[in-house]
Amino acid sequence: RGLSSGSILSPFTSSLLQKWTRPVATVNTARTLISPAYKRYMKRVQTMDRSIIKEKDPYARTPLPLSGISDIGHNYSNSTGSVVRVPTMGIARSMPIETRDMDNESLLTLAALDVKEARAEMLRRHIMSVDNVEYSDACKIFDQIEKKNKHNSSFAGIPHRIGLTTAMCAGILSFPMCFHHDTVMWFNHYFVTADIPEPKDLETWLEVGSWAWNWMEPPLGQISFFLLCLQFARAQMDNLGIKPYTSKVKQLRAKRLVEAFPRYDPRMLTEYSLTEDLL
Repeated sequence: RGLSSGSILSPFTSSLLQKWTRPVATVNTARTLISPAYKRYMKRVQTMDRSIIKEKDPYARTPLPLSGISDIGHNYSNSTGSVVRVPTMGIARSMPIETRDMDNESLLTLAALDVKEARAEMLRRHIMSVDNVEYSDACKIFDQIEKKNKHNSSFAGIPHRIGLTTAMCAGILSFPMCFHHDTVMWFNHYFVTADIPEPKDLETWLEVGSWAWNWMEPPLGQISFFLLCLQFARAQMDNLGIKPYTSKVKQLRAKRLVEAFPRYDPRMLTEYSLTEDLL
């Protein structure tokens, strides 16, 4: 099975094929295929001494176990004498590159893994089936659905933009607030009014940071603990099935999309909308 139709099989090679491709168990259950004994057997079969075979039969090619052979590709011997299986040109040309090249089963598998490109392609094919149109026309209708799904998304992303901007600015400003002499002196003059050390104790940026840390440590520590509590609360919300803000927004967006296109399957539209990014 692993050899091409034009290969020459001697009686010795045929006997080896029958011996090495003998089933390990009468029932190929998942438990049998993952058992340590079966794995040791497969390793022993694949690492048989090929030199002994070639000494007795110069036309012999090292057989591979039936469970490791498929009907695609062909075998050849490389420079080290090992037999490897490589794809043919027909297999390479038939490999799908885009989701539109895949079959329905592959798309369902990827969609179950929340791949948004696969769910989008499933929706396009669903449009073709419902409206009885060609793929190009289905893509135009899909563009309308995609535009409707992104409608008002910029407003829904305002809290995320505010949080991103605040976090970036706070992180960057924390360095001069702790280690820059002039910034630390200005902040102390207007907000802290602490006693200023001797000039010899503020000669380096580490000494400045040691002084500024007296008032920087409490707010930074409290903010860090507060964020840790928020993260823990979010984890408990997920455990209880309570949707955070982003999930709520996506659920509302999916509901509006289903109402806007009632002729298509609601679950198909909902899964597509939930997979898409908020912005």
